[in-house]
Amino acid sequence: MSETASRTQQPPAPECYSLASAVIDMLNILDYEANFCDKDTPPVHPIYFCGPAGNAALQFAYFTRLVAWLLSLLKKRAAWDEYDDPHTVCTNILVALKDAGLPADFPPQRLKTGYGNTAAMVLHGLCGKVLEKTGFRFLEPDFSVLDQGQPRTDFENSMGDELEEEVEDAVSDGEDDAEYFGAAAAGPSRGESFSNGLLEEKQIVRSTVKPEDWRVECERVSHRLRKIGPGLVDREWRSHLMQTQQYHDLFNSQFPTVKAQLTKLSAELDKSLREIVEKEEIIGRLFDNKAESYRQMAAAHEEKTKESGQAPCDRSSLMSGIMSSMTRY
Repeated sequence: MSETASRTQQPPAPECYSLASAVIDMLNILDYEANFCDKDTPPVHPIYFCGPAGNAALQFAYFTRLVAWLLSLLKKRAAWDEYDDPHTVCTNILVALKDAGLPADFPPQRLKTGYGNTAAMVLHGLCGKVLEKTGFRFLEPDFSVLDQGQPRTDFENSMGDELEEEVEDAVSDGEDDAEYFGAAAAGPSRGESFSNGLLEEKQIVRSTVKPEDWRVECERVSHRLRKIGPGLVDREWRSHLMQTQQYHDLFNSQFPTVKAQLTKLSAELDKSLREIVEKEEIIGRLFDNKAESYRQMAAAHEEKTKESGQAPCDRSSLMSGIMSSMTRY
């Protein structure tokens, strides 16, 4: 198996997703949809550079064009075009990265696919350089707004209700267990310790993660969960079924009209063919006598041609005989 094939089958590293998502965020800051995107290079998904996206040639071309655009923002010229060999393009990208002061200590073959950990790292470094040149910097997150009494979200309310219900169930179960084991003959100390152990096992596992951090993390990975969910498969076969039904209805609605038109066209062609055959027969009958006379004239001329060709031969033979007679005398 080739090196390229083996890399294609390997899943991207976990940090590749965060790098690719950060690349799209930085590109949005650079307003790449207005300054870079067109009909050939539309805006892409945050994980577009994490794995293969269908057409490998288009994905590699998108990657190289994006690198060239970022280099142009750094006042660096891309020393390649779309017709160059992919290996040459990858080598020139490494040279441009070194010229821009970015790390390029990896083989150029890692960029041939246009996606993966190395491609995401290259784009992340270039975007960071461009933002640094423009004077943009990310501020530290401000968590003080979380303690200012902001209203809770629906997600937090639903989690709170579920936690309250689980706490009530655990407390009621613990009380029942305590009453049962407290009345057992094993003794009050043993029953009390056993019930306390059950209560500890049934206690709610409280999270130390802030609800706002949890909500932000859910928003960050929600698009990946939707991408790999079964809903896409369901919608896909449903769309295929609906499309097939539309084609079936279209065929049934247009088939009678098309059939009538084709039948009419076939009848007109048969009629035209019969007329052509009849015209040929009429022309043949009208010019049959003339054709016969021309054939006779051609035969007569051919006979005369043969006779004319024979006469020189006879005269040549006669002349040869006369010459031989004269030489004997």
